[in-house]
Amino acid sequence: MPKNVFAEGRLLLAASVVAAIAYYALRHCELALPIEIPLKGTGVALLATYALVRNARLIAVVLALGALGDMLIELKLEWGATAFLVGHVVAIFLYLRHRRDRLGISQKSAAISLAILTPVIAVSLLSDPTQRAGVGVYSVALGTMAASAWISCFPRYRTHEESARRQRHTGL
Repeated sequence: MPKNVFAEGRLLLAASVVAAIAYYALRHCELALPIEIPLKGTGVALLATYALVRNARLIAVVLALGALGDMLIELKLEWGATAFLVGHVVAIFLYLRHRRDRLGISQKSAAISLAILTPVIAVSLLSDPTQRAGVGVYSVALGTMAASAWISCFPRYRTHEESARRQRHTGL
């Protein structure tokens, strides 16, 4: 196997896919009960490790918190939600550090809509009023994260850009 496969962390990506498939294949199997919770977080934990190998520390923290949230949510919903919430806050920080230089009115409108409508819709869908505070806080963070990702300089249309690049290079 070429040396750069290890250096680039591709085996971590492949292992994360295998772990995710293993979790879904084994999650209802009695033999898997002792390892079901750790296995649930392994796929995303391996992605966090991959991000560290690629020197992307903040997204590695977001992914690690997501892996932790995936596991904790199996023990207690609020514990998992808290880990995810902290991950959303870290992601907001990451995205705001990498804001686009210029935003059009449609981009600003989309970001504002995401930030406002996410919690409004989430809370309005609840039938139990005692859950409104927790869901409200969580959905504000989720909407803010989505909005900050939208206004970040990270590519939104990665698939489209990659397709266009391939077409330019292949002449198709």
